[in-house]
Amino acid sequence: MFEYDYRTSVIKNPTGEIVFQMDNVEVPAGWSQIATDILAQKYFRKAGVPQPDGTTGRETTVNR
Repeated sequence: MFEYDYRTSVIKNPTGEIVFQMDNVEVPAGWSQIATDILAQKYFRKAGVPQPDGTTGRETTVNR
C-alpha cells in the first residue's frame, strides 16, 4: 500500500557538531526530511524495543 525509504536523521548545534543521529529510519517515501526528523527525534522509543534477534534496542520504522 505504501512505499518506504530508509533515511538518516541528524541534528547539529550552531557550531556544526552532531548532537543527534539515527541511521536507517524507515518512513513512507512521500514524507519530507523534516517529518522524518521529528518522528525519529521525538516519537521513536530510544530503548527497550524487542528486536528480531532477541535483544532490545530502539524503534526504527513506522512500517509495523
